[in-house]
Amino acid sequence: MPAAIHPHKNISLWQAGLAELVGTCIFTTTALGATATSTIHGEYTQIGLMHGIGIYVLATIFGPISGGHLNSAVSLTHLLNKRIDFKTFLVYVICQLTGGFIAGCIGYHLWFGVTHFNFYGKREVLPMASGFGLEFFGTFIQLLAVEYSSHRKVPNGPQIGGSMMFLVGVGGILKYATINPPKDFGPRLFGAIIFPDNDVMGRYWWVPVVAPFCASPVAVLVYKYLLAEKKDVYVRGEKDGLESVEMVK
Repeated sequence: MPAAIHPHKNISLWQAGLAELVGTCIFTTTALGATATSTIHGEYTQIGLMHGIGIYVLATIFGPISGGHLNSAVSLTHLLNKRIDFKTFLVYVICQLTGGFIAGCIGYHLWFGVTHFNFYGKREVLPMASGFGLEFFGTFIQLLAVEYSSHRKVPNGPQIGGSMMFLVGVGGILKYATINPPKDFGPRLFGAIIFPDNDVMGRYWWVPVVAPFCASPVAVLVYKYLLAEKKDVYVRGEKDGLESVEMVK
């Protein structure tokens, strides 16, 4: 299975954390590039394609090592389902944020001055309530795909990648939302450091951080009580050295 839900027992927590750092950094860097270059032609389809294909490739690469979360809201979902413990969650979040911060540095040096690249984009033009709603709804859709992949023990790349492309089709959500806290806050924090007078953080900074985390428990509950088959009972176990969640009919 190319995108394992759980890290292998022989892989240390710090190796898994490093995988999250590198994966989040690559994903955020390419997301920043797609967003920056799309402003040249006013075409945002490439944002959806990049997110969909990018998350599929990176989840396939890093899935067997860390689970390929690359998103703190995804990690919270796994924590709530007791697939990872709090220590693992904390390490993942720190590594994901660090990856996002490094991506902000890389993106700044690659695209700043070439396009209208910035660290907050069109999200700032939205009313705060609308921005929160887009972040919440977009993350909710993505996390339902995560829940399906986790419970059915199928590779998570296609489901999450497909959900990203879907979100572009329904109102271009990814044009105005990140649905990934470290992908927004990491580069924004870097921008705040190098541009202290530009109010990069502003009053909106908390919306792309808080809204996805709020969507996580809702997605867990909706899948558990509305979408999961009621006759399926999920029990923890081990198979081939991998911690797993089995379905018992």
